[in-house]
Amino acid sequence: MEYLSLKILEACDNNSWKAIKVSRRGPSISHLFFVDDLLLFAEASSSCCLTITRILEDFCLQSGQKVNLSKSKVFFSPNVNPILRHHLCDILGVSSTPNLGKYLGFPLSPNGRNIRDFDFVVEKVQAKLSSWKAKLLSPASRVILVQSITSAIPAYYMQNVALPIRICSSLDKLNRDFLWGSTDERKKMHMVSWDKVCRPRELGGLGLYSAKARNLALLAKLNWRVMEEPDSLWAKTLIAKYCLNGIMDERLRTRRSGSSNWKGLRKGHEEKTRISTPIKWVSPPLGWFKLNTDGSSLENPGMAGGGGVICNHGEWVGGFSRVIGATISVQAELRALKDGLAIDLGILNLEIEMDSLVAVELANSITTPNIFLSAIVTDCSSLMERFELCSLKHIFREANGCADLLAKAGCVQSPDFLSFSNAPAYVLEALAFDVSNATRFRLISS
Repeated sequence: MEYLSLKILEACDNNSWKAIKVSRRGPSISHLFFVDDLLLFAEASSSCCLTITRILEDFCLQSGQKVNLSKSKVFFSPNVNPILRHHLCDILGVSSTPNLGKYLGFPLSPNGRNIRDFDFVVEKVQAKLSSWKAKLLSPASRVILVQSITSAIPAYYMQNVALPIRICSSLDKLNRDFLWGSTDERKKMHMVSWDKVCRPRELGGLGLYSAKARNLALLAKLNWRVMEEPDSLWAKTLIAKYCLNGIMDERLRTRRSGSSNWKGLRKGHEEKTRISTPIKWVSPPLGWFKLNTDGSSLENPGMAGGGGVICNHGEWVGGFSRVIGATISVQAELRALKDGLAIDLGILNLEIEMDSLVAVELANSITTPNIFLSAIVTDCSSLMERFELCSLKHIFREANGCADLLAKAGCVQSPDFLSFSNAPAYVLEALAFDVSNATRFRLISS
């Protein structure tokens, strides 16, 4: 095959074989070899076809091998007229085809791949599952089979292209039904949501893979290969065609007309992957108290309420809810913070948590750029200085459940301000959840 490759390159050098340029700045491709399969690329002209025929005949003479013309096909671009196509096929001795079919398991389509091109992936998994009798297998055996077999079948295709969402959903449905023993004839209840099943074992899941998440993970490896193999033909082809000056810019958008490989590369490069992250309320250090506050508005701007709770190491120390009136959400957050700081319980060390990042940044800033909020921010800063030690940080809403309920109650209560020495009934469940060190999950973009 090295001899054939050298003869083709020699013909390209003397311009008797005109290779195909993949893009304006991209490399020219004349041939691709894999084992005994040959993909040849050339200009649709009589001279090029005669050169191809001559080189192949010379190779067959020297090697003793023969070209299987019955299994060979020629594919023309749409701008080649039918008369020329027929003439070139006569020279090559090969018939033409409008569809290249599959190569190494991948569908080859000149106009881009569509959803139907990947139906065969679902059919492969379906055929494998139908050969097993789920009702004779234990739940643990089904989990192992999904992990080792049905999740592995699509992995080969996921490494190079972003599978359509419908295909990923179909793959997940097949695995779900097999896991719980459902069939088309008899449906069974899925006792645990698929999102929880796909969590890591240490987070309470079974360690199975969601099709879309695995597809993105494998496409991220494709980006690594581009950086590690920048001189490879496939990397040079994609970068030259889609990247300005050969630079992979994060701001590059995925072209609607781009190849499926490029779209997959971009999807694996995106940084908005959402990760399920455990969130929980954490007790303050020994000798400290914790203040959680929240502001709630029915609209922004609109009628608002505020609320807060002070705890030590899981015990209710004090709380409040207040009617704030018509205002914007960030002012409601700061009003709730001010009310919480104004409660005098003889506390020396206070840890404050809020789920509004904007309010936290304003309260922690030395100067306030917003004149409308400067007065209340100054009040909060002055109140925090009364404590020997005081810290203010942002948390997610999932770890601020009690304050959230108190703030929502403040939106609709009739007294302007209510103080609670004991937890009101409507926050008992949230308080018990927090002090039990239980975990909620939040999807966070990484």
